[in-house]
Amino acid sequence: MSLPENGSVEFALTLLLNRFFVYLDDRKYDELIRLFAANGVWHRQGVTLEGPSKILDALQARPADLTTRHLLTNVVPVVESADSVQAVMYITVFADNGPQQPSPLPMALPLQVGVYRARFVLIDEWRIAELRGDPTFRRADR
Repeated sequence: MSLPENGSVEFALTLLLNRFFVYLDDRKYDELIRLFAANGVWHRQGVTLEGPSKILDALQARPADLTTRHLLTNVVPVVESADSVQAVMYITVFADNGPQQPSPLPMALPLQVGVYRARFVLIDEWRIAELRGDPTFRRADR
C-alpha cells in the first residue's frame, strides 16, 4: 500500500494502542479485552494469555493498590496487507504499589522501558491478534 492509503490505518492502530494502555492503567478491563481478536494472544510477564477470558483473568488478579502509567512512544506500524499490520513501539512504565493516596502520587524513576511488538488483524474492525513486551531497561531496585 502507498503512504496515502495506509496513513489512516497507521493512525487507527496507533489510537487502538493508546486505548489499550489507557484502559490498562484505568482498570477498564472489559473495554481492554474487546480490543483483542477472539483468539488474540498477549505475552505478558513471561506468561502467554490466549483469548480474552484468560487476559481478563490475569488483569483481575492485578494488585488493588497498584497504580501504573504506560507511556507509549515511537509507534511504527507496518502495513503488510489489507487485513494484517504489525507494529513496534516503546513503552515507559511508571508504577507505584503504595497505599492509595490523593493525587498526585510521589514520582519515582520509571520501573522499566521496553519494546513492544503487536500484530493486528482486520475482522469487523482492527483487533489485536498478538502483543508482546520485552524490557530493555528495568530498575535494579525492583
